[in-house]
Amino acid sequence: MTSLQPLRPPPTRRTAPPRLRTRCAPPGSPAAPTAALREEWAQRWAAAAPSKSPLVDGGQRSATEAAKAALLRLLAGLDRGAAATASDLRDVEAAVTALTALDASASLPSAAFGETLLSGLWRLVFSSAFSAASATGSQGFTGPPGGSSARLLAVRQKVGWRTRTLQNVVELRLAPPLPGLPSLTLAASLGHTLLPTAGAPAAFPRAARLVFTGLTLRVRGAKGLRPLALPSPAAALAAAGVDVTALLPPALTGGEFESVFTDGELRVARGDRGELRVFLRE
Repeated sequence: MTSLQPLRPPPTRRTAPPRLRTRCAPPGSPAAPTAALREEWAQRWAAAAPSKSPLVDGGQRSATEAAKAALLRLLAGLDRGAAATASDLRDVEAAVTALTALDASASLPSAAFGETLLSGLWRLVFSSAFSAASATGSQGFTGPPGGSSARLLAVRQKVGWRTRTLQNVVELRLAPPLPGLPSLTLAASLGHTLLPTAGAPAAFPRAARLVFTGLTLRVRGAKGLRPLALPSPAAALAAAGVDVTALLPPALTGGEFESVFTDGELRVARGDRGELRVFLRE
């Protein structure tokens, strides 16, 4: 006679937090913020696992998560900033100010900050330069998503602390060159070298100077087209020992940015031309 085995509860499965995605309006159509999209972002963020950053205690972690959720709630429906009005920009600035007051990354040494919080692949979810109500400049790309012949898809930033490199990878959906042909996707990778800033070298890499090293273009959807690499003249001069910052204007050599908040999941950066960017880690 066989003995009865005690029933065991089925193993629990740990599910990953839902990814937050931006939604882009079709080319030529208005991208007005919607209450439904704002609520969806808020619910998804609330359902995500809380930050496990060792930088903060439980009380501050709760306050930080609440501030992050408030910021993302404002960004929902803004089409990465293209639909932001002047009032929206002011609200985003206020939310960023509240979030930066909770930033605990200043306690980390530079190497630890660069390796654990800055390095990795980031997805752009907001840029103030995309808004028609903003007069700020942009580093690496300009203009809002959408257009008659091209549509901006994903914008990512890949940061390598050990290699001291930063790449802005911009994907564009191009209209078919002829009727009946498929559309093409153009991926433009803008390479930069990360260097300390002249004014605050001790703040590196929280504050860093970008030196443009070149552009690589890749076309997807067309067979036989190889990547096209276009090196930067400024990079060639720098490699020869020439101080390009003294010869060329900042717009041709790169720019500067400061990470005013990052906890490894969300990063807020300000550029030297006034641009505000918000990234989520991928």
